[in-house]
Amino acid sequence: MTDDDIAMLRDHANRLSVLGSPFVAAAIAALLAEVGHWKSEAKSWEKQASDRTDDALRFAAERDVLARNAAYWKEEARRYCENADFWRSKFEVAAMKGASNES
Repeated sequence: MTDDDIAMLRDHANRLSVLGSPFVAAAIAALLAEVGHWKSEAKSWEKQASDRTDDALRFAAERDVLARNAAYWKEEARRYCENADFWRSKFEVAAMKGASNES
């Protein structure tokens, strides 16, 4: 129901009240109150949905940052493993040479 519809119903309720139809006017007034309540609720729900959307976007951005950080640390770990493998092989070769020189 648009604001124009509500204004039109309010005008009808005022006319009916003046013309001596208080029950119909009261029914329309009650209807308008209910419509006003639900419009207010709808705005509240719309605000909550907007807040949740903002939260979701913020969480998605945080997730993206965490994913980039995880990728960085995964690459760092891979490089450390390669470095460790390199030095381990160097020490193994040196140990073999040392063992063969002792014989």
